[in-house]
Amino acid sequence: MTATEVDELADRCGLLIPSPEAILISRGVSIGPGSVIWPGTALLADVPEHLTIGDECEIGAQGGFWIDARGGEPIRIGRNARLLGGGALEGPGDIGNGAQILGVIRCRGCYLAGGGSYRDPDPDSRGAVLKGHGVARNISLSRGQVIQAFDLFSEAPVRSQSWFHPPPSSMS
Repeated sequence: MTATEVDELADRCGLLIPSPEAILISRGVSIGPGSVIWPGTALLADVPEHLTIGDECEIGAQGGFWIDARGGEPIRIGRNARLLGGGALEGPGDIGNGAQILGVIRCRGCYLAGGGSYRDPDPDSRGAVLKGHGVARNISLSRGQVIQAFDLFSEAPVRSQSWFHPPPSSMS
């Protein structure tokens, strides 16, 4: 799409796209209202509806994000998901409601279960999270689970979100 077409898409769909000239969006990508797409982001699909992004998502803050659903490998990103920090996601994949990919992470074939957003008061009810940097291939996480890694995500431990964000009642 041209920058003008991206700007029109933002108006038509209720999106915030601060710099339409600084992103790439393929025709046929579906983006839910209230989503924010930051500069340096690429949303690529060669088949209509093979890349669907839910309502109120945030994609590309802190360095853009590359999402590639070309080659017949669909990607679904749920409501309130956050993909930040310069990473990349290749299909197939399913990033559930409230799930997050945070950092320069190269993901392929990842399935992050949905849950509440990062604002949910119960950390273990939030969507699954990958954070750090490195390579994540064929990773599946359940609601409330996190992998933090700095190389291969397949070699890092799976932890609960409460390990990173203990509830206030457990802090003494």
